Amino acid sequence: MPLVTTPAIILHAFRYADTSKIVRLATRDHGVQSAIAKGASRPKSRFGASLQVLTAGVAHLYLRATTDLQTLSAFDVTEQHPGLATDLERYAAASVLAEVMLRCAPAEARAGRPAMGDHDDRRAPLGVDRLQRPQRGSRRRS
Repeated sequence: MPLVTTPAIILHAFRYADTSKIVRLATRDHGVQSAIAKGASRPKSRFGASLQVLTAGVAHLYLRATTDLQTLSAFDVTEQHPGLATDLERYAAASVLAEVMLRCAPAEARAGRPAMGDHDDRRAPLGVDRLQRPQRGSRRRS
């Protein structure tokens, strides 16, 4: 069970039992992975509030080829998107992109190729960089 460190974006998170969470991650090197974060819902958890949907970071996963549910040992946040909380349209667009990733992305990378494309932009798979930046000339609905 090797420990793998990879950039990731949290696509979905939900509680499991009393103290754990299950997260779906879009990883750069291993595609979309499901992982359990044991103890994530405890008050003094090492994860804290880092396991929020659309948070980008570095995931530390124990990958096993024999199961679909991996173990998340740590998640280091590199970027949260507070701008999404203030703009419902951008949050909805980001949620739709996350849902598309969950349904259409490959489960694993193919033979040495990155699962999220050949570019080096860590945020580009979900287009979160476009959702966070203020848009020039954007119209506001009244």
